[in-house]
Amino acid sequence: MVSCTIFQGLSNGVYHLPFGKWPEYVANRRAARNASIANRQPIYDYLGAEYCVIATVGTPGTKFKALLDTSSAISWVPSSLCGNKPKNCPNYCKGQYCEYLCEEDCCQGSDAIGCRNKTKFDTKKSSTYSASYGDFIHYTTIGMVEGKYGNDIWSIGTHNQSSLTLSKYRFGLVTHLGETYQHHALDGVFGLGRSQNPKSFIVQAIEENLLDEPFVSLYLKDEGYSQNGKVAGSVTFGGVDNDNCGVILDFVPLTSNTKWEFRLNGVDLNGHKANGGVALSDTGSAYIHGPYFSIYLFAQDIGARYEYLNDRYIIACDKQFKFSLDIGRHTYTINSTLLIKEISPNKCELMVRENDSWDEYSWILGVPFANAYCQIYDYTGKVGFALIH
Repeated sequence: MVSCTIFQGLSNGVYHLPFGKWPEYVANRRAARNASIANRQPIYDYLGAEYCVIATVGTPGTKFKALLDTSSAISWVPSSLCGNKPKNCPNYCKGQYCEYLCEEDCCQGSDAIGCRNKTKFDTKKSSTYSASYGDFIHYTTIGMVEGKYGNDIWSIGTHNQSSLTLSKYRFGLVTHLGETYQHHALDGVFGLGRSQNPKSFIVQAIEENLLDEPFVSLYLKDEGYSQNGKVAGSVTFGGVDNDNCGVILDFVPLTSNTKWEFRLNGVDLNGHKANGGVALSDTGSAYIHGPYFSIYLFAQDIGARYEYLNDRYIIACDKQFKFSLDIGRHTYTINSTLLIKEISPNKCELMVRENDSWDEYSWILGVPFANAYCQIYDYTGKVGFALIH
C-alpha cells in the first residue's frame, strides 16, 4: 500500500495535507474564493476619472452612480427636492432672504443647475424610508452639497445576496448641489471614511459583522474617457483582492482616527526633491494635489502651460517625466501616462495641481496614485499599497 503526503506551501510554513484530503481542500479553497468574490462589486469609470459603484437605495430600489470617496464618511444621493420647488411657492421665495420669508421647502432647489440630469430619491415612494435628525453642509473638491439625513436600506450593487447591504443606514439626502456638479456624471457619493459621526457605511457594516476582515480593497484601472461608463476595476469588501492585486508592498499607520491620512516622507518631481508632510488618500479627486511652489516649479520644469480660464495645466500628450512618492519603507513611482489625460484631440491635461491655501494636507493623492497601486484600507488604522497584476 502506498501512502503519500501533499505539501502545500503557506505563508507561515509548510502544511502537511494527508492523503485523500486534497479534493476537500480544493473545495474549501474554492468556497473561500467564491465568498470573497461575492463581496466584490464592479467599479465603473465615467469621464476618465470618476470611479463609481452602483448604490441601490430604498424599497423598491432606486439605483445611483455613487462616486467612491475615501475623503468622506458621508454617503449621499440627490433628493427629489434637489432643483425643484413646490408649485404653490410665491414668486418672492428666492435669493438670500428666502429662508426668512418662506417655508423651508420653497427655498430648496436654488442650485437647480447642479441637480440637472441626476437620478433623485423620492422618500415618499420607498416603503422602508424613515426620517432622521440633522442637516449637513459638505464641501468636496467638486463643490458644495447641502441637505438633510434620512434612513433606508442601502446596497452596494443591487438588493440581492451578492451585494453588501445595510437594512437601515443613515445617509444624506441632498437638496442643494453646487453648479459645478452639472459637469460630472456621478449622481451621489459612497463615502469610505472611518468616521463614527456621521457613521460611514463600512464602519456600520463592520459593527454588524458583515465583513470577514475590516478591509476594503480598491483596484482602479485607467480605461480612458467614456461618457457612458465602462467597467474599470473592482471594490472588494472584507478582504484583499488577490485576483487583481499582487504583492502588498507596505502598510503604513494612519495619523488620524477618522481619515485616511498618513505621513509622506518626500516626493521626487522629475529629479527635484519636494518636502513631504501629511498626505490624504482621496479617490474622489481626479488629481494629485501638492504645495503651490512645488507644483508650480514642477510644471515649469516639464513644459506644462497654465490655462487660467479653466484652472488647469496643459501639457504635451507624449511628455515623459518622473514622479515618485516616498511612503514608509518604499518608493512608489507613478508612470507619466497616468498623470496625463487627453481632454480633446491632441490636447492633454496634467493631472497635478496646487493645493488651495486653506487645505490641511500637504499632499492629496487622488486617482492617478490609485491607478498605479491597489489601495487596501484597513479600518483598524492602516493603509496598504500593492502592485497591480
